Amino acid sequence: MLVKDVMIRDAITVTRSTNLRELLEIFTKFHTSPLLPVVDRDRVFLGAIKLKDVIEPFCSIPSRMMRTAKYASGGSFMINELQYINIPPDSGTLFLVDDLYSKKIITIQEDETISSAEQMMDLNRIGTIPVLKGPTFAGMLTKFDIVIGILKEKGII
Repeated sequence: MLVKDVMIRDAITVTRSTNLRELLEIFTKFHTSPLLPVVDRDRVFLGAIKLKDVIEPFCSIPSRMMRTAKYASGGSFMINELQYINIPPDSGTLFLVDDLYSKKIITIQEDETISSAEQMMDLNRIGTIPVLKGPTFAGMLTKFDIVIGILKEKGII
């Protein structure tokens, strides 16, 4: 079975010109912390943005150090710090996705097998991966999508 057989095709995307307020409104539509693909007007994949990318510019400790700080403080250091820092209200329109998103994102091509997708996800400790057709964004794949695809193939669903 191929990635394109089980991926989410109508995934929500953002552009580099999406502002922080618009981005956060999109984030609120998810039950979990999303990984949103960043695309250009031709849907060429540029990178992705997640909650960490949004919060980090407002925190004094870089994310690579937060894991250590979290254990040292006994809790979620990023959230604790975010509660007490002064964030200007106009940040919602001043910050753009272009200022925040990650350009180095692990992706997979739509014609790869679901087995190779699962291996890549396990190896990189990720549960969601953007799917590309060449350089163009084609959809998103989660481990849940893989499980559902297998169960459908077996006739359980």
